[in-house]
Amino acid sequence: MGEFIVEGSAKAGNPTFALVREASLSDPVKSKTIQSFKDLGVTILHVCMNSHSLTCFIQTQNHNLVM
Repeated sequence: MGEFIVEGSAKAGNPTFALVREASLSDPVKSKTIQSFKDLGVTILHVCMNSHSLTCFIQTQNHNLVM
């Protein structure tokens, strides 16, 4: 469902961000979807999830965020 929201937002001209797990990059189908988002101008944020402490590490081009 998130794919449709991201695509619709980007096609409507909204600044759009997508959180993507690092593991998704090695999946050929998900990788293709991520590339199509990039082609639409979506900013991809790479996320490392830590299920033990429920923290989220987000890496952008210029910043590293921990939530």
